[in-house]
Amino acid sequence: LGEVSLGLMQQGRKVAMISLEMPAERTLSRMLRQAAGTGNTTKFFEKRFEEWLADKFFVYEKTTSLTPRRAIDIVDYCAGELGADHIFLDSLMKCNVGADTFAAQKAFIEALTVASKRTNAHIHLVAHFGKPKNGASTDRYMIKGPTEISDIADNVLLMVRNRNKAREMEKPPEKRDEKKAQQSDGHLTVDKQRNGEWDGKIYLWFHRESMQYV
Repeated sequence: LGEVSLGLMQQGRKVAMISLEMPAERTLSRMLRQAAGTGNTTKFFEKRFEEWLADKFFVYEKTTSLTPRRAIDIVDYCAGELGADHIFLDSLMKCNVGADTFAAQKAFIEALTVASKRTNAHIHLVAHFGKPKNGASTDRYMIKGPTEISDIADNVLLMVRNRNKAREMEKPPEKRDEKKAQQSDGHLTVDKQRNGEWDGKIYLWFHRESMQYV
């Protein structure tokens, strides 16, 4: 999400990050590495990066759960008062909509849609996968919760890590399967794009030094 945020800001957009699962300091530390392309940044670069973020990037400093009403209020504030074009809400699970209450989750998704239209901001909601079934392909119907999560959304993007490769890379080099070792570290799937013309997979490799997917 940090890497995507940097790309949006490069295009002149303002971004608000409501990351309820990661402290603000860690979010900014990772984004610094992604912007620099390295984990060894200079004080000069750090200062310039901080100046560049001013009036472009806003981060929510608490990691406590929110009520659905409070989440909508914060979204409205980010768009109306801060002028954010893109708002990341991480995650659905931290908005206390009831993991087993599909009606409440559907109502929350609908409320976010209304807020997006009301404020003209693009709201990115993070949702997690349910337990995968053996042999099942990864698609939007695997998102934990009611199907309305993906039905109501304008766009659905799925970030999937290659667990098989990750396990293979834990082995000593001489014991690795080279075909698995050469695979991508994951892929981003555009599984739904209501107002667009393309869907499909984008294969990605993880550059650990910069914490970028490339």
